[in-house]
Amino acid sequence: MVEYYAKLTEGISVTCYLKKGVRVQFQNPYGALAFLLIPAFILLYLLKRRYREEKVPSTFLWRKAASQWEASHPWQKWRKSLLFFLQLLALCALIFAFMQPAFRSPGLGQNSIVVLDVSLSMRAEEDGKSRLAKAKEEVLRLIDQMQPGEEMSLILTGHRNEILVADSSDKGELRGLLQNVSAQYGGSGVFEALQLAKSLEKDEESAAITLFTDKSIEQIPENVRVRNVAKGAPNLAVGAVSYTRNSEDRTLSVLGLIENHAGADTTAVELWRDGELVDIQDVEFKGENRANVIFDGVDPEAQRLMLALSTADALEADNYAYCAVQDHGNYKILLQTERNVFLEKAILLRDDMELYKSTPEEELPFDDYDLIIGDGTATEILPDNKNLWLIAPKAENDWISLFDMEPQGLKTASTALAEMLFQHVDLNSVAFARLQGIEAKDPASHPLVYNGAEPLILASDEGPAKRLAFGFDLHNSNLPMTKDFPILVQNILEWFLPAKGGQTGMATVYEAVPVALGADSVSYSVELPDGRVVQDQTALQFTGTDEPGFYGLSQRDNEGEAVLQTEFAVNVLTGGAAESDLYTAAMTDSAEAQEAQGNFSRLSLLLPFIAILALLLMLVEWVVYHRGT
Repeated sequence: MVEYYAKLTEGISVTCYLKKGVRVQFQNPYGALAFLLIPAFILLYLLKRRYREEKVPSTFLWRKAASQWEASHPWQKWRKSLLFFLQLLALCALIFAFMQPAFRSPGLGQNSIVVLDVSLSMRAEEDGKSRLAKAKEEVLRLIDQMQPGEEMSLILTGHRNEILVADSSDKGELRGLLQNVSAQYGGSGVFEALQLAKSLEKDEESAAITLFTDKSIEQIPENVRVRNVAKGAPNLAVGAVSYTRNSEDRTLSVLGLIENHAGADTTAVELWRDGELVDIQDVEFKGENRANVIFDGVDPEAQRLMLALSTADALEADNYAYCAVQDHGNYKILLQTERNVFLEKAILLRDDMELYKSTPEEELPFDDYDLIIGDGTATEILPDNKNLWLIAPKAENDWISLFDMEPQGLKTASTALAEMLFQHVDLNSVAFARLQGIEAKDPASHPLVYNGAEPLILASDEGPAKRLAFGFDLHNSNLPMTKDFPILVQNILEWFLPAKGGQTGMATVYEAVPVALGADSVSYSVELPDGRVVQDQTALQFTGTDEPGFYGLSQRDNEGEAVLQTEFAVNVLTGGAAESDLYTAAMTDSAEAQEAQGNFSRLSLLLPFIAILALLLMLVEWVVYHRGT
């Protein structure tokens, strides 16, 4: 089969497919016009004079006969001639050389870039081997197929993108670096990694970029081959865990969120307290993809809480969630509302909160409170130095203006704060009877949620205090009755009032954990889940949260003595579905798209070989001519 295609930037080429993956490409097909010389060559052969050696007694009569023959026979009879065929073959070889032929075979070519996904889901095991292990085996095969002069770059895409090596032709170096690669516990930035790969391309040629991943790539960039190593596997995950303390007997109630990516009906969830298994519950999903589980009456002296799935599945890392119990003083919250039982109960899920209530019209001093929640207040002048959460304000103030609007569908902004506040919260199921638009007068404020194109939720985290505004009344929506409402309130409280002693509630891997140093503390050390200790830290944020588990934090004074010892917990980033859903990528990738974008080949120029062939043919022709054969 012959395929013709044209590109304005690369001229016109003709490709002849010999078999799958093997083809000959003529980069200058216009050179084929030189084949018109062959008829002229044959014509000259037919017209040229031929000589035959004969012994004659005299040349007089011979010259006279020859002149009469040439005058009456311009076209001579075709005679077989080895010299003619050798000269014709040499001419054809020169014409082929002028067409610039090249041989293409399967391979990545001189400049190849491998992008390797090392996100959480690549830890999933299928057929007794992790997805990352399968991808590494294929990359090793590509390294083994490298020819002399070819180079390869390796890029890892995980919670951040990293160039492992650039333009290396050392197979030993490439193998060694690849063997040390392990999967991480967070998400991945695949498209950013592909942009990084494009930046490594050399000016004179496009690189063959191969992405090894288990993600679904809907739009594959040009010159990129996507190798999806996912087969699809059922998976369950512990999405979140938290606790609340009973005010009467001080016992704990442990709340867990279980994500279902397996179509399962039930699962068993274990509660571990300080390293001991204390309870097991069966959870029913009832056709939903998430379910809550609550363990009541847990020992009030517990320090470490862990939820675990009893049954193993393809991805073990998301089968656990950790929570450290904290008791380091309470925050004071003032709730100004007519009546909002759902909000009150959601706030009191945090045992370090003291809730005080008043009516919206009542004027109270704000200095004694860490957070003020105005549910339907008509306050026109806001305190400058207090954390403030406004819900459906009834009057404009020095921060926001109000306007009416109709429900049009909610959309969350693509910001880190919006991702934090609405983690594990599904706004698509929320309905409203009436909405109120809000617009910030402060340019430092930014929208978190849009109703259509208009802002519905605003936030400001600059200045001495944080501010949050909801443009809807909770009483006019079904949000308080959804299972996501307590999670949303806890996320908001965590943003306003981080848990004391260094814990951030639901910290995830690679997230910076704030550390509040005491009056007598000058530094702190952190014991990691694997037992290693990071010494002499002074930053107000700890950034070494690279693995899930419990972290021990010890604050120290000038003498190096421990003055306060606490713990915080770090959990994997399940992302709701992005990493724990092991079916999506395997089911949605287009094999046709991969085939169209991923037929890489190695180009080998045939010009030197054809030139040598032409030279050999001319040499043979010379030998034949001089031997007279």
